[in-house]
Amino acid sequence: MKLLSVGVPVYNAEPYLEKCVSSILTQNYREIEVILVDDGSTDASGAICDAFAKQDARVRVIHSSNCGRMEARLAAVKHAKGDFMTFVDSDDFIQPDMYEELMRLQASYGCDVVTSGMLGYRPGEESSVSLDQVDEGFYDANQIASLILPHLIWEKGTFGMIPSLCNKIFRRNLLLQQYEQTGGTRIAYGEDILIFYPMMLTVRNIYVSHKSYYFHRAKYRENIYVRDENYFSDVYEFYARLKRVFSSHKEWPIIQRALESMYITFVGQRRRMYGQYGADMQYLFPFASVQRGARVILYGAGIVGRSFYEQIRRTHYCKLVLWVDRDYVQCQAEGFPVQNISDLENVAYDAVVIAVKAPGLQEQIRRMLMETYGINAMRIITEIC
Repeated sequence: MKLLSVGVPVYNAEPYLEKCVSSILTQNYREIEVILVDDGSTDASGAICDAFAKQDARVRVIHSSNCGRMEARLAAVKHAKGDFMTFVDSDDFIQPDMYEELMRLQASYGCDVVTSGMLGYRPGEESSVSLDQVDEGFYDANQIASLILPHLIWEKGTFGMIPSLCNKIFRRNLLLQQYEQTGGTRIAYGEDILIFYPMMLTVRNIYVSHKSYYFHRAKYRENIYVRDENYFSDVYEFYARLKRVFSSHKEWPIIQRALESMYITFVGQRRRMYGQYGADMQYLFPFASVQRGARVILYGAGIVGRSFYEQIRRTHYCKLVLWVDRDYVQCQAEGFPVQNISDLENVAYDAVVIAVKAPGLQEQIRRMLMETYGINAMRIITEIC
């Protein structure tokens, strides 16, 4: 039997950790090693990890400072001894036959990757099932390029293929290569996306299973991620990286639409935090085109401009250095901090966002900004979603 290494990043998971690790150690597939990476936990998680290591020789523990899940997983990959690897998040758990079935498929087809479905776990509720949006079966490199990659990222309002690293087994060298290429990025949301989707460009073959074995505490974790103050920068990080990785692919026009649809959906999830305002929000600020922390001039104080202003104010994603409109006097009378267009000459900025929906008027404003105020066209953003 081939050795399967299972990495478990652990941070303050005391209520869930025992169930998680026990579900791994009681697998029907016995040829496993479990690498618990205690990432600076401040509760009893570290002690629980050490107790498991004393009870079962297949368990090893790494204690580290709080470097984040991505670094914790990388540590597990580097210390693993198996040629094949997978992960389990410390608040999740798995069915007893998961690794037996996935390793059987790997042995039968000689796959680089074997993937399966996921079960959304919410106490007291029936588990929801998530599956890859491609047909079940074996795919070689040519089939991956033609049948999977165009649908990989986003399909029918959800992931084309589930990006999680936990519902799959991989050749460990592929994981190591991808983590090293990603270069120490520390993000709380989207790490799996950064690893799995680019990896699919190098995978020689894959088996897609529509059976589900992995229980994911979705609701609890998603609430944490969406409320994280770095949520927008994390989402932009994986959007920008995927754009760079896939832009040279022959199917880029299709992949681009999928990537942008995913990005808009993820940014839109943040609207839930804003109550009725979020429900009524008609226009989405162009987060994909504005760097986090950039100094922004907002041009336009109508419906679009006021929507953009509120999103900037609530998210603190970028710094609004000036808001201008021709009718600035009326806007000021209504209580909005809008200034005269001529004030453009007196501020330092990184981008000018035109918050006007009509294409013809957008173009007039863009030309005026370039010809009258000498603003570089590359700094002018006109995207409205």
